[in-house]
Amino acid sequence: MTIKCCSLRSLDKKLQFQELITEHNPNTICGTESHLNADYHTAEVFPPDFNVTRKERPAAGDGGVFIAAHSKYLATCESSFDSDCEIVWMKMNIQGVKPLNISCYYRPSDSNASNVYELSNSLYKIPKRGSNMPNIFLTGDFNVPDIDSLADTSTKAKSTVWSGSK
Repeated sequence: MTIKCCSLRSLDKKLQFQELITEHNPNTICGTESHLNADYHTAEVFPPDFNVTRKERPAAGDGGVFIAAHSKYLATCESSFDSDCEIVWMKMNIQGVKPLNISCYYRPSDSNASNVYELSNSLYKIPKRGSNMPNIFLTGDFNVPDIDSLADTSTKAKSTVWSGSK
């Protein structure tokens, strides 16, 4: 499950988040714009049967990404793939298959192309061994306003976000 939280600070938002988890019973939750910081303990927001990896935005009180994986899976933070953007990685080991590298990324709508380059840097840090490519699941909020993913169209021939020009 991937969600845009629009803050998990208030009691009302935390309760809505808990209801969502109860209703859908997800194995993993990837979230953007949590607005959490060091003042908010993981246990205040997330159920105890989830392993959580968070990355808060150092400035201001907004932004922030997280991945929460149910404790029935062996899941660990994968900080070696980190880069200078709002991205967090978790490696899940699932019996019988190679590990799954899960990432949650947030690109602020007012950011420039350097944020996308940092996403690329993060992806390049994932080890690739010959033809044995790793399993990667990349999700989040990419804030690419000129691309309509539902209609599979773009309002421009080349996205200004990905081309680095505005």
